[in-house]
Amino acid sequence: MIYNIYPVFIKEIENGIILKGKKEEKIPSSLITNFGEKIVRVAVLGTLIEKFLSSSGNYGFIVLNDESGAIKVKAFREKVLNIVDLEFGDLIFCIGKIKSSEEEKFIVLEICKKVEHNFEKYFKMQIVKRIKNNERIIQYLKDVYSQLDYDELKDYVREHFRYDEIQLDCILKNFGEKKLEEKIINLAKTLDSFDIFQLSALTNISEIDLKKIIEILINEGKIQKVENKYKVI
Repeated sequence: MIYNIYPVFIKEIENGIILKGKKEEKIPSSLITNFGEKIVRVAVLGTLIEKFLSSSGNYGFIVLNDESGAIKVKAFREKVLNIVDLEFGDLIFCIGKIKSSEEEKFIVLEICKKVEHNFEKYFKMQIVKRIKNNERIIQYLKDVYSQLDYDELKDYVREHFRYDEIQLDCILKNFGEKKLEEKIINLAKTLDSFDIFQLSALTNISEIDLKKIIEILINEGKIQKVENKYKVI
């Protein structure tokens, strides 16, 4: 299957959620941005600040910095030839698939080449165009946000935008915590008790975001902490 290529700022990868792929089902890893986009292949543009080539010639990587952040681009087997002649300070255009390990998010190289600096303006315009289109969708959802509960909103975005629940949760971060609080309460009611790690696995919401939301729910008297776990009051 051929996946669309999305031009992104590196910070968008850093701030997004990586969904691990399922090799046996031929489902690739994907990035969920704060706009709710599900992206398999990205295009990035940045200055080369680090480079490594293995002695076997079967592996190497470069690190690109676009001022919003930095990311490692890994090359395997024949793709290593794409980075051999690149030098520190070169402006590099790269296309690849998003992956992650326990330690980092990274890009697996597909295409990589040195470009001139006049290409940077064109590339950033493509990102801005993409972001503005997403901002229109976000604004549209804001218009219906207060009129629907979480389950209704979930059905709405599935029908109108083909977004799943994980994509919706990323979008809701733009609106505040109220709908996510509702989701967590509804799920927590089905559990005798829970901890942050368990809830993160069930909701795909980061542990950092969950801690903030649970603190709000505790202050509102909806959840209480019992030893090292939480439960609905």
